[in-house]
Amino acid sequence: MFEIRQFCVLLTLLSISRFADAVMCYSCASSSADNPCLVNWKALRNSRIDVETDNVLNANVKNCSGAETYCSIEKIESRGALVSYIRGCSDGTSFSASLSKFRDLPADNQTACGYQLSGYLICISLCRGNFCNGPTATAAGFTPNMILLVLLFPVFRLYKLSFA
Repeated sequence: MFEIRQFCVLLTLLSISRFADAVMCYSCASSSADNPCLVNWKALRNSRIDVETDNVLNANVKNCSGAETYCSIEKIESRGALVSYIRGCSDGTSFSASLSKFRDLPADNQTACGYQLSGYLICISLCRGNFCNGPTATAAGFTPNMILLVLLFPVFRLYKLSFA
């Protein structure tokens, strides 16, 4: 039978291993400034909660795989007006615009911008990690994994005390 330590380790691993083979990114596109992809943080947060609690993917979440190991945000403007706003997966090298500035873009969630000769301003953010291209964990509130770890803390203390 399982010892309590093995059970705790197994439970912890199961709670954090969902979709471990791929990065999960917010995925949506917009061409208007009032589109939910830009302004409806609550819907994005709820999409994340659906994935984390029920393993249910929806239209705002993509399970990236293969060469797409990053999450990204691409914003394209022309004369100050939004042309396109895209959240999604990326391989880190292929974007809507092929500017030399984006060739070695670091995945540090900083935004890099550049102008195309046609007058478009293109800004790209690249990051590595689940849901890094949208609301943060604090914006989404307590996640089920955080709650589970808090609840398991007394079990680990009990285990430590019983074998001390």
